[in-house]
Formats: sequence, C-alpha cells, structure tokens
Amino acid sequence: MEREGRSTNTGYSLISKLNTGRYLLSITEDKQEEVGQQKKSSKSLIELVKWRNELYGHDFGEVMPGIEEVYPVEGVGLTRPVPRGRGISGPELWNQAMQNQEKQERKIEDPWYPITVDSHKPFAVAFMSDLHIGSPFTNYRLLHDHSQIIQWTDGMYLIVLGDERDNFVGTRLNHARFTAKMSVDDEVRLYMAWMQMVQDKCLAYVTGNHDLWSWKMAGIDLADLLLPQTVLYDKYEVRIAINLNEMHTWHLKMRHRWSGRSMYNLTNGIERAWQFGEFDIGIGADYHDGTICREFIRDGQIRYAILLGTYKNLDDPFHKQIGKIQSPHMGCGVMIFYPDGEMQWFRDIEQAADYLEYLRGD
Repeated sequence: MEREGRSTNTGYSLISKLNTGRYLLSITEDKQEEVGQQKKSSKSLIELVKWRNELYGHDFGEVMPGIEEVYPVEGVGLTRPVPRGRGISGPELWNQAMQNQEKQERKIEDPWYPITVDSHKPFAVAFMSDLHIGSPFTNYRLLHDHSQIIQWTDGMYLIVLGDERDNFVGTRLNHARFTAKMSVDDEVRLYMAWMQMVQDKCLAYVTGNHDLWSWKMAGIDLADLLLPQTVLYDKYEVRIAINLNEMHTWHLKMRHRWSGRSMYNLTNGIERAWQFGEFDIGIGADYHDGTICREFIRDGQIRYAILLGTYKNLDDPFHKQIGKIQSPHMGCGVMIFYPDGEMQWFRDIEQAADYLEYLRGD
C-alpha cells in the first residue's frame, strides 16, 4: 500500500484554563497545593506535562509573556508548544508562511487525501473507536484480540475514530480520577503499547473529545506526538479517497462526533451531512450505542452511514447514571471492498477476517 506522506491539523492553544479559572500549562510538584480543589486532577495533568517535556527535551517551549499577571507564582513554568528553529530571519519567515498557505489552499481545493491499494484482490478496513484505555470498565481482552486480528490479517487495514484514552484530566468530569485504577502515566504507556500493535496497519486517525481534553488543557496532543508520519491525522475530520489499483475509488469521511443526531435515527447526523459534501461512507462514534451500519440513497446510489460502539462496556457507571442499557456490540466494524466497486459490511471482525482470507486465497 502506498500512502503519500502525512497530512495534519496540529494547531496549538496558547493558554488553557483549568476548572478553577487559573491558567496552567505546567506546574512544579511543590506548588500542587495552590491549585485548590483540583489536586488529583492537576496531578494527572502534571504527569502529562512532565511526560511531554521529557519527550521533547529541554528546549520544548517558550514562556508566555504577561502570564505572571494571571498566575503570579514563583517557580511555575507556564509554556506553550512552539516549533524548534527559532531565530529565523524576516524574509525566511515570509517564505515559510507562504509555503504553509499553499499547503492549506491545496487541502481546500482537494479535501480528499489519496490512498492507493496496489492489489487486484478484495481488501478490508476495520474501524475502531472509544477504546477508553485506562478505564477499569474497558474490555481489554477483546480489544487485544481484535487488534491482533487486524495486525495479522493480510489485506485488512485500520481507521481509528477517537477516545482511545479515558484521559480524565482537568475536566468537569475530573471526579472520575478519584476512582481510577490506573495512573495517567500507566494509561499513556498502555495506549502506546496498543498503538505499536496496530500502527503498521493504520491508515487514518481522528481524535475524540476525551483525547482533546489534555490538548485543550496543556497543548498535549499525544496522537500527533506518537503517530507514525504515514498515518493521516486530524483532530476533527479526515477525508480519504481509497483507490484499488485504478479500478475503483471510494470516498470516506470520518469524524468522532457528527452534528444532527436524532434519537429516532442514530445515523441521522451522518446522512444529513452528505448534503453539504458528498461521500460514499461516513463514519462516526462517540455515543456508545453499539456498532451499526445503515444504507441510505443519494443521487440514485447506495451510501453507508456507520456508527461505532465502544469497548468501554463492562458495567460502566456512566450508563447507570443516565439509565442507558449498554450494548454488547463493540467499538469495531469492518467493510470489505471489492474490485468491482461493491462493499460488504461486517459487525463481527473475526467473521470478516475469515471471509477476507477466503476471498484473497490466503
């Protein structure tokens, strides 16, 4: 499979608010008490900030000017992520800015990122979402088994749609940290171990609301830091055009959350969005309702709206709180693509892998 580099939307926030209203991007351990009622949540954020700084090295960021007026505590290093290579001249900065503009204009002109599958055989794409690694209510055994199936099945690839980490740090739901069974550091390391298992098969990756909490709080985007450059990545939406050996092309549009959801039709937001930009398959997640695939007709052609479930389905107290019955359908599903342009949906990844091996003669 040929993938034409990495496209990314990596914008960073300059400063981010903690729930207390104070500005915090990094804080020394001896100052933790000054964060007020956010002790445990802030400690989790500190762990992430330390991990981020160790990954980047000592020349990671720059001090935000005027911050001392907002949070005047000696010894607290308030920084934001900045690219290395400062000290560039004015003309060089203009050239760099115009090159970045050209990249953005190309993305606007052709929003579909091309991926070519060099084969005459059917192939499959597995969609995974809402793993919630770090939660004690995640089905880790099944997640591990499904990840290995993707890794070992020839012709099967992966697209990830967000909320891979539970990541309760500095949010209005920070009370979840008090009952957490895993530290933030262990959560990150387990996430990295999972990513190493599937990264060679991963085509595209979109973050979810849980993933974005640490980015909004401290500019820490783990997916952007850890994903291989061959994985197409964006925080909010990815559009790809998969071409099977010049025989057929499918357009896939992926978001963690789609607006326009209806209690009477769970895929309504995806189907509605087609009116504002055509696609063959729209994929979403976020709601933990169970994995479903619904056909809908536009311009005389069958399109597909896929809504993924979750692996966080082991007696999750959130579902009890809102009176929601947890679905047994996992946060995974598979679409098989055929050289004649046909598609076939499977909710069971094991069944899809077995059938794909039969079709390919593997």
